[in-house]
Amino acid sequence: PAQGPPDRAEAGFRSVSLAQYGPHVYVYCTLGDAATTAASKAAAEKLADWGPNVRARWRVLADSEVTPDLMAAHDLVLVGTNATNRVLAGLFGLPVYQDATGTFAGGRKVAGPGATYRLLHPNPGATRRRVLVYGGGSPEALKRFVPQGRQAPPFSRFADYVVVGEDDAVVLEGYFRDGYTIPPEPKKP
Repeated sequence: PAQGPPDRAEAGFRSVSLAQYGPHVYVYCTLGDAATTAASKAAAEKLADWGPNVRARWRVLADSEVTPDLMAAHDLVLVGTNATNRVLAGLFGLPVYQDATGTFAGGRKVAGPGATYRLLHPNPGATRRRVLVYGGGSPEALKRFVPQGRQAPPFSRFADYVVVGEDDAVVLEGYFRDGYTIPPEPKKP
């Protein structure tokens, strides 16, 4: 048998990812300003690079390059927000999203517009496909996706969704149970 590095990621911050389930592409946003587009592209390229021990190479595409055929045949790793990534803007019904007023989960505001989030969810635009969203609307927020040295970003957690506030503290995380919805905030006694 041939000797060499594995064709899949080893245990690490990318190990819990839809990317291991089938063909996928990394999609960066182009609707923001030049700095946000550049940061989104850099984050997508970094996420697509699984390191020297992985032989596979993943495609990185602009949101304008995603076609309905590509979406039907691939899982998508989307970088940006509804306002900056045209693919994400067309996916209705995702339980976590961000706009100019804040970051929302389960219909309630959980953080400000400078927060960052990670969401693994079935793709509302393509049956039997998934999306993995790395949401952030500014260069500062998008830099949170890139590991610093040997330290993994907060998105290494094994949750289906994670929201990290502007202060880098995790404000919400959890797993989907019923219909891929996030429960409303628990009532205080």
